[in-house]
Formats: sequence, structure tokens, C-alpha cells
Amino acid sequence: MTTIDIQFDPHRSKELYTKYFRFERKKAFEKVPIKLLYGIWGVLVITGISLRIDALWIIGLISAALTTAFLLYYVIRFQIAFTAFLKELEKKAKSDEVNFQFGFDSESVVYKSENVYSEIKWNRIKEYAINGEDIYLYLENRELLDIISKRILGETMFDRFKTILLEKCKQNTK
Repeated sequence: MTTIDIQFDPHRSKELYTKYFRFERKKAFEKVPIKLLYGIWGVLVITGISLRIDALWIIGLISAALTTAFLLYYVIRFQIAFTAFLKELEKKAKSDEVNFQFGFDSESVVYKSENVYSEIKWNRIKEYAINGEDIYLYLENRELLDIISKRILGETMFDRFKTILLEKCKQNTK
């Protein structure tokens, strides 16, 4: 089993999770063709005003307001989740258990510290996403298991992890 000792670094964790939350927010926004919707509503408003058809520009403005509310909902939702994460990060930084050992082989991924031993079989990782030099591992219902970063593992170990991951799990293409 390939293992590495990892020392908890709150600053590095904040950077990794900031990048993760931005990635997830971008994915959520890609599901809705926002530019197209605003374009259509712009046409409705301009056509309604120029042709003096009140219903068209009112429908356009209401639709634009609903889309804006939808976007704000996602922005606020992600900000609330990120703020909750930062609070947990502060608690973790004050904890005595900040060092652990991370390992993996062709059977499982292992997290081991002084008080905890956790082994996750590859089949429990339902999907993953690659974002630059970071890999996001998900369990059921897109619950984030971990962020695997080349900056933490080093290039050689990261490449070995990625090779096993490609064989054992499916990538999120959504």
C-alpha cells in the first residue's frame, strides 16, 4: 500500500475547498442556459416596448427577475455551504488530531490517524471529477468524500492514484 503522512494545513484546505465550491457552482450554472434565457427576455422586453405591447415586456421582466432569483439562490446556497465548511475548518484547526496517514492500493483508500482508521473500498466511490490538479471523490448522492490534490501527494503518488482511480471508478461527465 502506498502511504503518505499528511499534516493538516487550514490555509491549504481553505484554498482547496474554495476551488471545489467554485467548480460545483460553475457545474450548477452550466445546467441552465442563462445567456440564452436573458437574450430571449431581452427580446421580449424590447419588442414589447417598441410595439407597445405591455404583456410582452412585463413577461420579459418577470422572467428575467425569476432567472435572477434562481441565480441568487445558487450563489447564496453555495456561500452558506462554504461558510459552514469554514466553521468546521476552524474547529478542526483547534483539534489535537490534525495529522493523519493517507494510503491506497488496488483494493481501497485508507485514512489512518491516532484514533481513527477508515478504509473505503473503491466500489464505494461512485464517481469522481477532475479539476486541474485536484480530483474530487464522491460517494452516494454526490456526497464529497475527499479532495485529492497533486500539491499534497506529489506528482508520482498523484499519478499512481489517478491510474488506479481511472481503472476502478467512473468519472462524472455531467
